[in-house]
Amino acid sequence: LLALPAPAAKRTAALLALPAPAAKGTAPAAASSSSGSASSSAGPQITENLMYLMKKVYAPLKRKAASGAKDEASIFSLMGVGHKLGMDPLMLGVLESVLKKNPAERGEFGEGVIRQFEAALKKHM
Repeated sequence: LLALPAPAAKRTAALLALPAPAAKGTAPAAASSSSGSASSSAGPQITENLMYLMKKVYAPLKRKAASGAKDEASIFSLMGVGHKLGMDPLMLGVLESVLKKNPAERGEFGEGVIRQFEAALKKHM
């Protein structure tokens, strides 16, 4: 269907293969069986993949309006990783619309979505 360049696709697939985050309200005993966050449980590889994703997939979309199949694939990769990392579904729901606008046209709300997405990604690095 939609394809990312091979390095981005490989790193995105690695991130999507992570176990789902613990549900909010999970008993502490269940949470203590893992090492906590996704970034600490899988180590530096996740951080490296997230940094790559942020630099090579997300950064170009932040600087321009997304258009075309490659950008569409990039957006869906970001949304998939965001869901896998347990990011706010409402934020992820509007991320596509925000990234399809020119940066000058995103407005205060769009910039807020961008800041929230970046903060959520950095939280897992």
